[in-house]
Parts: sequence; structure tokens; C-alpha cells
Amino acid sequence: MQPGEALGISAQIAVALAGFTGIVVVFATGAAHEWPATDRFRLKLLLIGSIVPLVLSLTGLLLLVSGLRADRVWALASALAALLLVASGVSIVRTFRHLASREFRNLGGNRAVFYTTSVAASAVTLLQFVNAIVLRIFWPFFLCIIIAMLICILQFMRLVLHHAGGATRLDGKL
Repeated sequence: MQPGEALGISAQIAVALAGFTGIVVVFATGAAHEWPATDRFRLKLLLIGSIVPLVLSLTGLLLLVSGLRADRVWALASALAALLLVASGVSIVRTFRHLASREFRNLGGNRAVFYTTSVAASAVTLLQFVNAIVLRIFWPFFLCIIIAMLICILQFMRLVLHHAGGATRLDGKL
């Protein structure tokens, strides 16, 4: 599969994820600003998890048609991805730090999931810096998009299962 095809498919999936985020907001009880802090945090993760891969996919497509050499395209794309991931990560960590630990657990939050996804996101961010400076190839950039979408899917699943009720939670933590 060519990079342009892969990025086109990832853009379509990211649009679908953004649509699912919209559905969550529409069908949730009350306005988003009235939600518990943990659910607003999950919504933020959903938004970031769908917008970041969409922006990166579209930017990658734009750079591909710009006429630049392939190595320059992937270096620029990875540099943008690294900057976007750092900014998103700072925003997410700030919000996470303001959540009360007890409220987070009582509303279905799981710190192990947060830290696991944070490690994955940090690793892929470091890979973007390496790709921008040294490697200059497609797959690290595309891996960044895939990881962001997988984290978004995980958060979507957790938000839906949490709102579906305690009976759907297997261990009480989900």
C-alpha cells in the first residue's frame, strides 16, 4: 500500500472517530460542561484522539502532493506530529492532575490505563523526533496516527461501557 492510500484511509477512520465523539456528546445526559470531571476528561481524550490523526493524515497528504522529496515529506510530517503530540500531552496531563483521585476511581477511571497509554504516546512522540532528524521514512509517522486512533478507540469504549452501567464492567475498574 502506498503512503497516500494509507493516509487517505486513516483520514476516513479519524473522521469516523470524530463522528463517534459527536454521538457521545449528543446522546449523553446533560450538557458536556455538566458532566463529571472524569467524563469531560474522557471527552477531551476522544477529541484529541480523533482530531490529531485527522490533522496528521491530511497534512501528510498535503506534503505528499507538494512535490517535496519523500524523505523531506516524512521529516516535516514527523516534526509536526512531535510538536502536536507534545502540546496535546501537556494539555492532557494538566487536566489529569486536576482530577481528584477518589472521584476518578469512583467514576470508572483507571490510572493504569492512563499511564499505559501515556507511555505509548510518549514512545511514539520520541519516535517522531527520531524520524524527523534521522530516519525520514513513512512508517514511524503512520504508526503515530495508528497509536492515536487506538487510544481514541480505547477511550470511546471505556466511556460507552461506563455509561452503560456497572453490570458491563468486568472488574469494577474498567
